[in-house]
Amino acid sequence: MTPAQLVDTLLGPGVTVSNVVYNGISYASGVFNGSSSNIGIGRGVLITSGDIYYAPGPNFTTAGGWDNFLPGDPDLDVLAGTFTYDATTLEFDFTIPSDTLKFRYVFASEEYNEYVCADYNDVFGFFISGPGIPGTQNIALLPGSGLPVAINNVNNGTMGIYGGTAACYFSNTGYYIDNENPPGATIEYDGFTTVLQAVAAVIPYQTYHIKLAVADATDYSLDSGVFIEAESFTGLPLPVELLSFVAEMRNNIVELKWTTASEQNSSHFDVQRSADGHNFEFVNRVEAAGNSNTAHSYHSVDYKPLQSEAYYRLKQTDFNGSISYSKIVSVKNSAVDNTVSIHPNPVSKEIFCDIIADKEENIPVEIIDVFGQTVLSKLQSVTKGINHLTLDIENFVPGIYTVKINKSHMETRIKILKRSY
Repeated sequence: MTPAQLVDTLLGPGVTVSNVVYNGISYASGVFNGSSSNIGIGRGVLITSGDIYYAPGPNFTTAGGWDNFLPGDPDLDVLAGTFTYDATTLEFDFTIPSDTLKFRYVFASEEYNEYVCADYNDVFGFFISGPGIPGTQNIALLPGSGLPVAINNVNNGTMGIYGGTAACYFSNTGYYIDNENPPGATIEYDGFTTVLQAVAAVIPYQTYHIKLAVADATDYSLDSGVFIEAESFTGLPLPVELLSFVAEMRNNIVELKWTTASEQNSSHFDVQRSADGHNFEFVNRVEAAGNSNTAHSYHSVDYKPLQSEAYYRLKQTDFNGSISYSKIVSVKNSAVDNTVSIHPNPVSKEIFCDIIADKEENIPVEIIDVFGQTVLSKLQSVTKGINHLTLDIENFVPGIYTVKINKSHMETRIKILKRSY
């Protein structure tokens, strides 16, 4: 099967994927039918550190394996604390219409039970990265413990005959199935975990990257594999099923419309706006239907749209305080605000703002850094006509900033470059 076909086998409803990449030898992965076995999963994808043809039972040897003489994986090196070999990885970008990713799997190895508490522990991981996730995180973890699923953490509670050289845990026997004593009839691997679930908090409709990886550790010997359930790579159902969400520029305002198919315990929607697609701010709030199994349509207006392009999303809040986010939509404002100008740019000490006002009013003026944090804020009084404003930024850290000026008819944002000289 192609890598894309392997990924398609895993996907549940509503998941979209792209940029599928496979590293490893072709016979190290494939699909399986476990309906008549004791693996606990009916069908899915198996990725191994050797050869998938060694996976079916009966279990006739305690030392099954195949050397592919391939390199390891750097993320697995860190997780194992040693060099890895014969790595097989399947990775891709994905989006889901949910705030929680989940999928079910079983880890199996020929290094059970002899190498419990030994340094020779094959390793696997599910490495996810994306919005709201610091760096890259492994989500192949034991429930409630934060421990990675591994031979030294999940086992039969007894040190192996080659053990004694590494720290190990004997308190997780409930997650282990001994396939060696007595030998299993349908699976070759000497031991494997019960069916576990990988879980990660995500932002709906945002793009994330995941790498499913397994490798031999310390040496090339003995195989390990990960059975991943078909169609289980999906999200938990959202309390609100969103059918559509659009933003349109009309007569210098932005109209936002959305429709839900059903709602459960839905309190309200907050319309949020961003100039860069990452840092969002509140625009207004619309009360939700609460509980409904019929379609509901909603409408909101941004009366002071950003100059140029803006990004919008919905923040949906339940009565219990749980939140979820819609996909992001964008709209371009073709109107150009010629009533605000800033100079010099780039700047090292002071910036001068020329503001043409059509009436007397107090207008908020802010400077925002690249992290979305307000580093300067003031309320400026202006009169009808031309107004001049000086902002001192000499002590700012060099970098990109956004000057935000909020007049009655339009919000203007202008990027500036702060230099050190």
